[in-house]
Amino acid sequence: IALWATGAAFFEEGFFRGYAIPKLTELLRSPSLALFLSSVAFGLLHGRFGIFLSVYTFLFGLIVGTLYLQTRSTWACFVFHLVNNWVVDFIVYGVVRRG
Repeated sequence: IALWATGAAFFEEGFFRGYAIPKLTELLRSPSLALFLSSVAFGLLHGRFGIFLSVYTFLFGLIVGTLYLQTRSTWACFVFHLVNNWVVDFIVYGVVRRG
């Protein structure tokens, strides 16, 4: 689970923040629209886990995308995303599964 959570954070940040936001910004000439569209795509990607997680990841995408726009660092986004994944996977879901 730790490897999955780490790998997902690394590759998702590389694609959605490191690639999609800059390319969409260049194409649309609007960082705000690029942020919104990349967050929608990020939320839809997680839709297979249910509507709650889809909405959560859309909002998460807005937050971490804003972090990217402010810092221009995918590393800052990766660390933020990694902490989120570990908290959700080990604390939230770990507690729920134990009952």
